Amino acid sequence: MLGAVVMNGHGKVLHFGGQVVKNVAGYDVSRLLAGSLGTLGLILQLSIKVLPRPVVEATLKFDMHATDDMRKLNEWDGHPLPITGST
Repeated sequence: MLGAVVMNGHGKVLHFGGQVVKNVAGYDVSRLLAGSLGTLGLILQLSIKVLPRPVVEATLKFDMHATDDMRKLNEWDGHPLPITGST
Protein backbone atom coordinates (compact mmCIF):
# COMPACT_ATOMS: atom_id res chain seq x y z
CA MET A 1 0.00 0.00 0.00
CA LEU A 2 1.42 3.35 -1.03
CA GLY A 3 -1.10 5.61 0.62
CA ALA A 4 -4.56 5.92 2.09
CA VAL A 5 -7.33 8.43 2.67
CA VAL A 6 -9.45 7.66 5.73
CA MET A 7 -12.15 9.35 7.75
CA ASN A 8 -11.77 9.16 11.52
CA GLY A 9 -14.55 8.95 14.11
CA HIS A 10 -14.85 12.75 14.22
CA GLY A 11 -15.52 13.04 10.47
CA LYS A 12 -12.06 14.42 9.69
CA VAL A 13 -10.50 13.19 6.42
CA LEU A 14 -6.88 12.10 6.90
CA HIS A 15 -4.32 11.56 4.12
CA PHE A 16 -1.36 9.17 4.56
CA GLY A 17 1.44 8.27 2.15
CA GLY A 18 1.21 9.09 -1.55
CA GLN A 19 -0.21 7.88 -4.85
CA VAL A 20 2.95 6.97 -6.76
CA VAL A 21 6.12 5.15 -5.70
CA LYS A 22 8.49 8.07 -6.32
CA ASN A 23 6.58 10.32 -3.89
CA VAL A 24 6.44 7.82 -1.04
CA ALA A 25 9.31 7.73 1.44
CA GLY A 26 7.48 5.39 3.78
CA TYR A 27 4.00 4.64 5.03
CA ASP A 28 3.60 4.56 8.80
CA VAL A 29 0.67 2.21 9.42
CA SER A 30 0.75 2.87 13.17
CA ARG A 31 -0.27 6.50 12.51
CA LEU A 32 -3.39 5.43 10.66
CA LEU A 33 -5.82 5.92 13.56
CA ALA A 34 -3.79 6.46 16.72
CA GLY A 35 -5.85 6.25 19.89
CA SER A 36 -8.56 4.02 18.44
CA LEU A 37 -6.09 1.20 17.70
CA GLY A 38 -7.13 1.37 14.05
CA THR A 39 -10.72 0.32 14.74
CA LEU A 40 -12.69 3.55 14.31
CA GLY A 41 -12.37 4.80 10.77
CA LEU A 42 -13.63 4.51 7.24
CA ILE A 43 -11.25 3.81 4.36
CA LEU A 44 -12.13 6.24 1.58
CA GLN A 45 -9.29 5.63 -0.87
CA LEU A 46 -6.22 3.34 -1.17
CA SER A 47 -3.25 3.65 -3.49
CA ILE A 48 -1.55 0.32 -4.10
CA LYS A 49 1.37 -0.79 -6.23
CA VAL A 50 0.63 -3.57 -8.69
CA LEU A 51 3.02 -5.40 -10.98
CA PRO A 52 2.12 -7.17 -14.23
CA ARG A 53 2.27 -10.94 -14.30
CA PRO A 54 5.14 -12.33 -16.37
CA VAL A 55 4.27 -13.59 -19.85
CA VAL A 56 5.99 -16.88 -19.11
CA GLU A 57 7.40 -18.49 -15.98
CA ALA A 58 9.68 -21.47 -15.50
CA THR A 59 10.96 -23.38 -12.48
CA LEU A 60 14.41 -24.92 -12.71
CA LYS A 61 15.89 -27.41 -10.25
CA PHE A 62 19.58 -28.23 -9.99
CA ASP A 63 21.18 -30.80 -7.70
CA MET A 64 24.48 -29.43 -6.39
CA HIS A 65 26.52 -29.02 -3.23
CA ALA A 66 25.79 -26.08 -0.89
CA THR A 67 29.02 -24.25 -1.74
CA ASP A 68 28.42 -24.67 -5.47
CA ASP A 69 24.86 -23.36 -5.31
CA MET A 70 25.90 -20.07 -3.68
CA ARG A 71 28.66 -19.61 -6.25
CA LYS A 72 26.24 -20.30 -9.10
CA LEU A 73 23.58 -17.99 -7.66
CA ASN A 74 26.15 -15.18 -7.34
CA GLU A 75 27.19 -15.82 -10.94
CA TRP A 76 23.57 -15.61 -12.18
CA ASP A 77 23.02 -12.47 -10.11
CA GLY A 78 25.47 -10.67 -12.38
CA HIS A 79 23.25 -11.31 -15.41
CA PRO A 80 19.92 -9.66 -16.26
CA LEU A 81 17.88 -12.72 -15.25
CA PRO A 82 14.54 -12.36 -13.45
CA ILE A 83 15.39 -14.70 -10.54
CA THR A 84 12.55 -14.57 -8.04
CA GLY A 85 13.71 -17.08 -5.46
CA SER A 86 16.16 -19.76 -4.44
CA THR A 87 16.29 -22.46 -1.79
